[in-house]
Amino acid sequence: MKIMNNGKCEQCEQFKEEILHLQTRKTEYHFCTGCLEKYFEGQIVFDPTNYWEE
Repeated sequence: MKIMNNGKCEQCEQFKEEILHLQTRKTEYHFCTGCLEKYFEGQIVFDPTNYWEE
């Protein structure tokens, strides 16, 4: 996970000063800290259709 400056959160679709870039083998997401916290609490589920080619 890395921190990006001034980006759009994919979950709440708002522009934030600090966006977290989360990447796994087949997916990558850009979340604000509030939405990422909700993900770890189980309130948000990643969209499995958001795949990228390696």
